[in-house]
Amino acid sequence: NYFIDTHCHLNFADFSGDLPQVLDEARGQGVTSLIVPATHSESFAAILQLVDRHSELKAAFGVHPWYLAAERSEERRVGKECRSRWS
Repeated sequence: NYFIDTHCHLNFADFSGDLPQVLDEARGQGVTSLIVPATHSESFAAILQLVDRHSELKAAFGVHPWYLAAERSEERRVGKECRSRWS
């Protein structure tokens, strides 16, 4: 059996100092993949860096509704950039 953590904000500063330990603990519990959702467009680049460094991490790009009105144009631009990278 394996598990997928479908919602973990490992890009948040709270995890910057102990991310390897967090990932080791997840693996130890049978978690094989972790999905890191964006909350706003400014987090896209950091999430890309994380998924490039850790194969078990997967990115989910989007903007939380709280930030949507302020970010529509930036989100579209960065979203296109991310889609072109993985297309």
